Amino acid sequence: MGEPVGMQDVVNNVVNKVSDFVHGAPDAGGGPGGRGEAIAGHVASLRNACETAKQRDKTEAAFHWATSMAGGPITAAITAARMTFDSKAGALTQHLDTEMNALDAAVKREILPHLGAPSQLRGDAKHWVSLASRVQKVQNTAKALVAVDGWSDKASPEYAKAVSVQVGALASLSAIMDEVAVSCRQGAMLNDAGFEEVVQELLGARNKILGSGSGGGSFYQRTAAAIHTVVTLRIAVDPELLKSLRAAIKIDEHSSRVLSSTDLPADHWPGGNAPTGINA
Repeated sequence: MGEPVGMQDVVNNVVNKVSDFVHGAPDAGGGPGGRGEAIAGHVASLRNACETAKQRDKTEAAFHWATSMAGGPITAAITAARMTFDSKAGALTQHLDTEMNALDAAVKREILPHLGAPSQLRGDAKHWVSLASRVQKVQNTAKALVAVDGWSDKASPEYAKAVSVQVGALASLSAIMDEVAVSCRQGAMLNDAGFEEVVQELLGARNKILGSGSGGGSFYQRTAAAIHTVVTLRIAVDPELLKSLRAAIKIDEHSSRVLSSTDLPADHWPGGNAPTGINA
């Protein structure tokens, strides 16, 4: 006498879900009024702050040149100096524009496409909890089949051992699924924290640029400081740094790791009296 017909099929279906389930498809997550729209607004605000810094520097420099040339004739030396100054100022403002465009592109490439990750991870967690619940129900069914009333021949102990193996295997599988669900929830919180950090960095950069004063005799100090601020911020949202944040929780890798650390490889299910945490 063996296992009830159909039970192994249910088990196999559950195992297949564990090995086939993959989360994390890119999701814009940036509908009207959502986080994506807010982040885009912060980027635009930062760009406006850079424009303000450039304009303040330009006005300050223009006042300096107007004052310098008011007291006498405009000589060739003054004209040459003004051309050199304007060339360097133009290079600085162009540099800031280039860095701001690069930051904007990095945010659109590395942040906005993944804003749906927290929501999807929470959905993944519910999926795993649901699977764990299904496995627990199968486990309860298996427990009830360990002993069969009225059956006491020589095959009975072997049958009981075989079913006990299945009960242990199902318990291990359910625990794995619960662990992955916890990891999904942790991943959602980690992503939420990462996106909020990006928002705060954008706000901080804007406020820093707007609060920058004159150079006290040096010109285009605001623009130069803005370049440094924008470059520093771009480093914070570029692939390598964000990758370390997102890679902390990759459910597909985590799932493979926890599965391989047990006696339940995804492509094999114990049969007969194969031990799974019990002495058969």
